[in-house]
Amino acid sequence: MQIVSSHLKQLDYFENLNVLFLGSGHGTEVAALKYGYSYEKILQHWLASDPKKHIFSEGNSNLTITMVDINEAPLRFAYDVGLCQHFHICDLTNPWPEKLSTVVKNDTDLLVCVGATTYIGLDNFKHLIKLIGESNVKHFYFSLASFICDSFLEIFDDSHLHLRKLGHVRQRNYKNDEERLKIISNLKLQNRYYNADEDGLTASIYIASQIP
Repeated sequence: MQIVSSHLKQLDYFENLNVLFLGSGHGTEVAALKYGYSYEKILQHWLASDPKKHIFSEGNSNLTITMVDINEAPLRFAYDVGLCQHFHICDLTNPWPEKLSTVVKNDTDLLVCVGATTYIGLDNFKHLIKLIGESNVKHFYFSLASFICDSFLEIFDDSHLHLRKLGHVRQRNYKNDEERLKIISNLKLQNRYYNADEDGLTASIYIASQIP
């Protein structure tokens, strides 16, 4: 989210925005964007003996945050500590819910899906891109694991959105040496290998913007 925050500041869009986070139950991306926290500081906060005693009292009050996830408990927690103003409980692997389509079309300026793109799946991602094209969403930030980019990125060929890569981030550790060797081999064949891939799976961060 540091990449997203930095990019927003460059665009001078960091005020009076309705922001929708997809797959956001644990709230780390929201805290990073809204309060400028590093992930290390967020981890320290979450491991406090009673996180609710440390209510988020400062930050960008011009952002109206809506969070979407399949699990209710973490969304309730995020709401209680002031991370979001609204939330929706949705299974994003099912056919796209109508209530969420309405939120995207009518109540979203900025859409963020970091770490949940492949969970949503290719068909729902296609539907989401179509919705964005029919909406007032200014920018859509999302991440994709480096070794599965092609099928998702090809969707933008037929859209009216301008796609740009902003950078890459560490996504997760490898499950074992077998997975590590297999993924690194595939990345080298696809010419997508970074030195950081030796230590863990990386994901690329993209921005899709409306074309004026």
